[in-house]
Amino acid sequence: MTLKDIKSWKFGALIALACSVAPAPLLAQTTSLTAPGAVVRPASNDDFALVDVATDGKSPIQIDVIALDGTDPIVKLLSARNHETVLADNDDGGGSLNARLMFDPGATPAALDANGHITLRIDEYSLEGRVGKYAIIASTLERLTPEKTLSFGSTERVTFDRGGASHLYAFNAAEGDLIELRLNAVAPGQGDDEGGSSVDPVLKVYASPFPSTDPIQSNDDGPEGGLDSLLRFAVPATGTYYVSAENLNSDAGYADLSLKKAAPPPPPPAPTRLTPAQLGRGLCGEITADAPMANWFDTDQHYALYSLSGRRSDAITLRKSGDVDVQVGYLTPMGFAHVDDEWTTGDDGNAQTLRLKWEKDGDLHIRVSAAAGTHYGLGSGGADQLARCQ
Repeated sequence: MTLKDIKSWKFGALIALACSVAPAPLLAQTTSLTAPGAVVRPASNDDFALVDVATDGKSPIQIDVIALDGTDPIVKLLSARNHETVLADNDDGGGSLNARLMFDPGATPAALDANGHITLRIDEYSLEGRVGKYAIIASTLERLTPEKTLSFGSTERVTFDRGGASHLYAFNAAEGDLIELRLNAVAPGQGDDEGGSSVDPVLKVYASPFPSTDPIQSNDDGPEGGLDSLLRFAVPATGTYYVSAENLNSDAGYADLSLKKAAPPPPPPAPTRLTPAQLGRGLCGEITADAPMANWFDTDQHYALYSLSGRRSDAITLRKSGDVDVQVGYLTPMGFAHVDDEWTTGDDGNAQTLRLKWEKDGDLHIRVSAAAGTHYGLGSGGADQLARCQ
């Protein structure tokens, strides 16, 4: 390359930067695909693979990346502006290790270039520096029309005329809304399932009207017991969401679908302060039904919170007994921050032991979670000190 060539190349690079257009990746050869369609890409030693998909610019499509040699693909949808910004990605949405991604031109216009093409990047999760052999399938998706748009506080009677039937509804929500969805089986002419309804309700929530993609939330048998379904979740982004009300059983029947905004969980209570002497003697406790919920999505899990003061590098041995989950960490403005730990079971098969060490001066917090009515023990003394707690 001559000096003139080098100057010319540098000038071109500066022009590209000035226009905010990144140069095309140099390590991967681009594979072309027209949707709908499929292509097989052979394995290579590249760090990643690029796929240029020609679309009609209007129809939503589903991209399936199917590994043909036991590898683990990850598919990423890139911005048409620079082919670097990742707009969406998926690892195992296609079942097993296969990746699946849905592209809707109306929802993600930044991925579509002026010619109606999108660019995908395929990375390999399990092999460094090598892209495996894949089949890449682009399928056109059919947009389904919801039967009704639900409003908050409403209840809809759903009729299942056969087993395995499903009904699609929509609702609009804002980012951060706390949603509660219920699908309760009912017998004809009754308000609940005491009449022996054979419907087994299932709830699924989708972020787009294409139920062939994975739901963002789903539930079969809710945490309150029985076959009825219950979903509580925080809305991830403002927009329209789609509810599939389904029946797993083979018989026909009815169910009531209700939608409402859920009350936010109450603020956590102040922790109960412990001293080393108290732990040395052993502490017996019970998780009560009026204790705060450990998980806002599970109404049957409650917790008790303790604090223990110490200085950096202090350490004690903590023992627990009972069918409880004990986590150790710190209270932060974002809530309880769990510190990684590993409990070991004693020779007697009962009390479990954890070595606690302070990372900084101040309070270390201990959270004990379980179903209401569960008895437990905490201590730092001998292995037999918690036997009286059961």
